[in-house]
Amino acid sequence: MNIPTVTNISTHSFSLFFYNKTMADAKNLTAPRTIAEMEEFCKALHTVDANGEVLTYGFEMTNDICYLQGSMLYQLGSSLGGGGEAACLTDGAMAKVLGDWTRWMDEGWCRVPTAEALGCTERLAQGMLGAFVGSCATLGNLAPACEEMEIELGVAYFPVYDAENPACSIGGGCIVLLADNTDEVKQAGWEFMMYLLSDERIIAETCASGYLPSTKTVVDSPVMQAYWAENPGFKLAYDQLAWGTTEESPFWVDLTEYKTNVQNIVGELVTERVLTVEEAIQKMIKLSSGDKAEI
Repeated sequence: MNIPTVTNISTHSFSLFFYNKTMADAKNLTAPRTIAEMEEFCKALHTVDANGEVLTYGFEMTNDICYLQGSMLYQLGSSLGGGGEAACLTDGAMAKVLGDWTRWMDEGWCRVPTAEALGCTERLAQGMLGAFVGSCATLGNLAPACEEMEIELGVAYFPVYDAENPACSIGGGCIVLLADNTDEVKQAGWEFMMYLLSDERIIAETCASGYLPSTKTVVDSPVMQAYWAENPGFKLAYDQLAWGTTEESPFWVDLTEYKTNVQNIVGELVTERVLTVEEAIQKMIKLSSGDKAEI
């Protein structure tokens, strides 16, 4: 069997907008398409008790700067690291995204992301959270959790700044088979990859997790089409391929380390609240120039 020198299988996902449809329907709310609509939608889902204590946060967005916030940067015509330049730090895009996010938290209806045992999936299923944005792969756990709690789950496209110019960041990972192995290892690895790429296996994984299917034959298969027809929320991520974007091309050697460092700075801004938006961006600019003294 002819085994390519380097082989990889990618698993990709898009971020979607998940919401408590039972709660939204009770308030006659329609799923938002734009970020402006999302603000009004989530404010309406936000509830407090007589003492002002939060019963249900309207929205939450975790710190995933290249995936969630990265989508918002793309929508503004910018990016965190395309081609080795962090254009968003000087063109106003990062200031806009971080400014909106911190404003939402300051207004109270957007929950501050913290490291707790309960994640967005559990909080939404338990009625503690009205909506959040996250990977389509969240569906694998979120859909059955909501069903168990007798909550109807709503799924919509990732909200955009401009409905006429949508953009969404493609995320995911891959399995790689390298040629620098024994023939026995390469043969075993190749056979395993062929198993993972079988229509039966991909359909099972896609339906169970919510990830995008990896091959076109699966997309066109009657089984996949039937599943999507019965579960339209699972197809939205595939539909978003029409406006999907990725930072992996052109390649930037230091992008992974830079992303991690920028995410730490964002944590200081949104979770620890020890920086202003302007201070956070200045720290990022220093990093983009190779100065790591501020980390």
